[in-house]
Amino acid sequence: MTDNTRPNETLGNIYLMTNLASKRVYQLRRGFAPKVEPQATHASTALKEIADGKIGLGLLIHDDEL
Repeated sequence: MTDNTRPNETLGNIYLMTNLASKRVYQLRRGFAPKVEPQATHASTALKEIADGKIGLGLLIHDDEL
């Protein structure tokens, strides 16, 4: 990431952040539209979305989005 924002501080738990980022990377690889400017990798894009507050814990709860 190009700024000093840390996605795990946004959620308050690095384990939740890891699970959320993993699920979002899966979605991005399946063709879901990014909610921020695409980064170099899907993982970077997912982390940027988390840091910017574009996605949150609701993604882990709603499996119907996959």
